[in-house]
Amino acid sequence: MLACSFCESQATKSTKALKTLFSEAEIWLQNNFGLTFIDKYSVLAVYPQDINPSFNPRQKQRSLGLCEVTFKIQNKQKSISKILIKVEIDMPLFKTKNVILHELTHFWQQSNFDHFDKMKIEFIEGQAEYVAWLHDRSQQLEGVVSRRLQDKSYPYGTGFQKFKQLEIPPTKLFNKKYMQKVHAKYF
Repeated sequence: MLACSFCESQATKSTKALKTLFSEAEIWLQNNFGLTFIDKYSVLAVYPQDINPSFNPRQKQRSLGLCEVTFKIQNKQKSISKILIKVEIDMPLFKTKNVILHELTHFWQQSNFDHFDKMKIEFIEGQAEYVAWLHDRSQQLEGVVSRRLQDKSYPYGTGFQKFKQLEIPPTKLFNKKYMQKVHAKYF
């Protein structure tokens, strides 16, 4: 149960509703960054303990989403075999959209960076937070935008602050080679 009745009325309650929001997010990413998703993914609306089995509701920072990408290797070629994106239900609509964009960014990262598991966490979370922030700003969510500008938590806030400072052009934000150079030089 959310504290605000408006937020409660706008909360995402099902996987079906979540899929609609994912479609909207894909359109926004296409329109703003030219990003399209070739690989299909599954979406699942879950409760917090389904993302993090040691869920503690008093925890200040917790996982609100999770992108699981499973790869297969066939004839020395690595390819994606399964993509599952889990998003916590019962969040306010703006937060759900934020988490969706964050997880879709992780999906792109895992699909494009050969050594994703060796990349710096500030880069991984910073890019995802920066993309979500750009969306919030485009939707004129001033309160959300200003809170993120003040966030100094590690790795989400500190990574976001680095991306904000770099002012990466939108046309480069999902450019594999460019982002590999950003990772190597600044993270």
